[in-house]
Amino acid sequence: MYIDGKFLFDTELIHKLNHLIRNSKKNLYLISPFIDLDNRTKDALIDKKKNPNFKLFILFGKNESNIYKSVKNDSIDFLKEFPNIEIRYNARLHAKFYLNENHFIMTSMNLYDYSLSNNIESGIYVCHTPDHIIKKIDNNIGDVLGTGIDSIRKYFSGNLNSDETEPISRFISIFENSELLFKSEPKFSETKTLGIITSKKFERTNIVLDKLDTNKLSQKNITTSNTITKYYSATKFCQISNLSKNQFELLVEKKGLVKNNIITDLGKQNGIIIKTYMGKEYIAYPADLEL
Repeated sequence: MYIDGKFLFDTELIHKLNHLIRNSKKNLYLISPFIDLDNRTKDALIDKKKNPNFKLFILFGKNESNIYKSVKNDSIDFLKEFPNIEIRYNARLHAKFYLNENHFIMTSMNLYDYSLSNNIESGIYVCHTPDHIIKKIDNNIGDVLGTGIDSIRKYFSGNLNSDETEPISRFISIFENSELLFKSEPKFSETKTLGIITSKKFERTNIVLDKLDTNKLSQKNITTSNTITKYYSATKFCQISNLSKNQFELLVEKKGLVKNNIITDLGKQNGIIIKTYMGKEYIAYPADLEL
């Protein structure tokens, strides 16, 4: 399979993600289990709010018992201001995929401030524009001519039958089959001359569906902030929960909270932290952690 792509790490990956967002013209898909928009991402998105014809697609996941652990309150408020947006949820989502009209990024990096600032992340930045298709034709001109004019039309139209476009169609399918939580649409007023529409003017945003209760999240945050959380070492947690250390380690790894003795993004979202005792670091688990 021919791929016009580039492998990226860390700072360059973050730069390319911002580039992808800023250079989206009509549609943008942001697919990430966890969403906490940092200032760079908000800055890249903010101009899109002014264009009611621009469609933003957001998909997040994880934390089925409390989806608000997967997306920050201020991020919800920011996204709900877009005049043309769909926000969906899929409990099984673990992949991270960002797509505009010309490029996509498939990566380990959540659209999450902590991931952007602290983790070692990697990804591949791929071009899927007509220029990419033309380049492929130039590189394989003999084979293309041998397939006839219909095949050439398919190359130029982008209707490839190979698995080359599969990541895009697959992720769009995942998005469309996920639970819709919020949707807004732009409302336009029309000007007609002799029965023909001559112009459209953006009038207002129409909220089609809103199942995202930010007031509920705000109240949860207030309650949490007034409560002192107790943390236990793995040994102490095992004693309290009547688990062997082996059982405990298997459980936290199966739930994706800790992997290879490193706290995952999901683990951080569930309150797992690093603490220090007598100069030695250890993983500390909140007393109310559900296993």
